[in-house]
Amino acid sequence: MFRFRVGENRRYPQLVASLLATLISLNAADIVSTRLALGDGLSEGNGALLSMSSVLGTGTIISLLLLKLAFISGAMAVTVIGIRTRISSVRSRVFLFLLALTVIAGIVVANNVYLIGEM
Repeated sequence: MFRFRVGENRRYPQLVASLLATLISLNAADIVSTRLALGDGLSEGNGALLSMSSVLGTGTIISLLLLKLAFISGAMAVTVIGIRTRISSVRSRVFLFLLALTVIAGIVVANNVYLIGEM
């Protein structure tokens, strides 16, 4: 049976820090690409973000910035937990969690770029 052992790797701190840096970069790219898309006349498709804007009485970009700030803060906290713990299974789960978030952020940015290119 396959056993995922990334949590036992001695370079684990550098690995998760790199994933976090990539995640932060992709979220910055999401903010920029969303701003460009909205500026080109596209509408925001994230219902939760639109609801947040309505409840807070802010614009879409401000709500997106607040949401990204909370999201990145959470990812940073999870990264610190993964680096500080010595429990291999926790480290593996932190790695997989950050990897999943990074892949999703990459898909979101790719979709934004595609939609901007279609205009």
